[in-house]
Amino acid sequence: MRYRKFAPASHLAPYVECFYVWEGNPARSAVLQVESPPSGFASLTFNYGDAYRVSNPKGQQVLTPASFVSG
Repeated sequence: MRYRKFAPASHLAPYVECFYVWEGNPARSAVLQVESPPSGFASLTFNYGDAYRVSNPKGQQVLTPASFVSG
């Protein structure tokens, strides 16, 4: 798993805190649990790899779209 965080260009800084890239290993077969506590920030997600599933609060497995807004 590789995670890199980038500062925005100066003209975007008043509106954007950061950009980040999170790359996983596509050969990984084990379940990966990522906890994302509430932060009060919105995010735009663009997935350029295979679709993946997430668990919702009801315990259901939901297939994520290629891009989505969260927060």
